[in-house]
Amino acid sequence: MKNLVLPSLRSFAAIFFPELCPGCMNTLHETERLICWGCQLTLPKTDHLWDFQNEVWEKMNQFVRVERVVSLFDFNKNSRVQSIVGSIKI
Repeated sequence: MKNLVLPSLRSFAAIFFPELCPGCMNTLHETERLICWGCQLTLPKTDHLWDFQNEVWEKMNQFVRVERVVSLFDFNKNSRVQSIVGSIKI
């Protein structure tokens, strides 16, 4: 019974309070969690996963000695990455 009621309540609540992607503000599909597929595919990725002495490493290494610094996405002010990170932090 619980398996039938819970999805129905979620669908009803989504009419008034839809889950939105923080990157593009589009409604999330029921198979998407937190970020829509469109934003996931278009976020600006870095090559820092393979290059351990990258620009972020150089900046961090000025203040404290670090072995590796990795970033997955390029972060710019007023970008999709910033709005997504901001929504995750809340």
